[in-house]
Amino acid sequence: KPAQAVPERRERTERQRPEPARNAPPRAAAKASTPAAAKAPVAAAQQSSSGAAPTVSPARWQARLLAHLERRKRYPGAARARGSEGTASVRFSIDASGNVLGASLARSSGVPELDQEVVAMVRRASPVPAPPPGVSRTITVPVRFSLR
Repeated sequence: KPAQAVPERRERTERQRPEPARNAPPRAAAKASTPAAAKAPVAAAQQSSSGAAPTVSPARWQARLLAHLERRKRYPGAARARGSEGTASVRFSIDASGNVLGASLARSSGVPELDQEVVAMVRRASPVPAPPPGVSRTITVPVRFSLR
C-alpha cells in the first residue's frame, strides 16, 4: 500500500494563535520613546524587589522571616564558653517594607548575653522580608540557643 498523506489542519493552528488584545494600544504607540515609558520597567522592578509580593502567603512569609533571622543569629562567645543554653523571645515591629522599627526582649532566657543577642540579631537583620498585606507588623519570636 502506498503511504497516505496526512491532510494539513490549518484550522487547528489558527485557533491556537492568541488573539490580539482588543484594548491594547497600537504597536506604534507602544514604541514611543517617552521618559515615562523608559522609566516604567525600572519603577516596576524597584517595586517588586523592595515591596511585599502580594502572592506570598502569611505562612510562607513567616517561614522566610524566621529563616532570615536564623541566618543572622550569633552565639555569644562568653555564653558558649560557659556552656549556657536557653530560649529568649524577642518582640519587634516592622514597617510595610520590612524595616525594623523597634525591638525589645519579650521573655528572658535567664542568660544576659543570650538576651542581648536576640535583640541585636533583629536589629542586624533589618530589613526583613516585607510582610504581605493584612499581617500583623508586631512579631514575637522565640530564639533557641543550643550547643548541640
